[in-house]
Amino acid sequence: MTAQNQSSRPLALILGGSTGIGRAIALRLAQSGYDLVLVARNPSRLDSIKAELIQSTDTTVTTIASDLADFAQVEALQSQLAADDRHISKLVNAAGLFSRFGKLHLPGQRRRFGHGWTRRAPFSRDRI
Repeated sequence: MTAQNQSSRPLALILGGSTGIGRAIALRLAQSGYDLVLVARNPSRLDSIKAELIQSTDTTVTTIASDLADFAQVEALQSQLAADDRHISKLVNAAGLFSRFGKLHLPGQRRRFGHGWTRRAPFSRDRI
């Protein structure tokens, strides 16, 4: 995410945006006029949805391959997002962190993980 990607359009960050519900929400938000940052583990799936979105909409799409089950990668992602001065208007968490690994039993890590996202992108109750 660089200064050349700056836009007056609202920006949505979608965790797990390459497949399933995350992909469907990405398509819907792009059609509604949002620029997107898609985060998922699989780079080829991210490339696929990015190509589809660019071909079918006029949205700007940034993709970031990151495994959100790895806290070092979460911190790197948070730093990368913080370096961009665009405001994140919507945060969608469609990543399968808890379904894949079961209930997380690391209260300090969970608190750190949650704090980073809520500080950078407040949750919204807006309809998509």
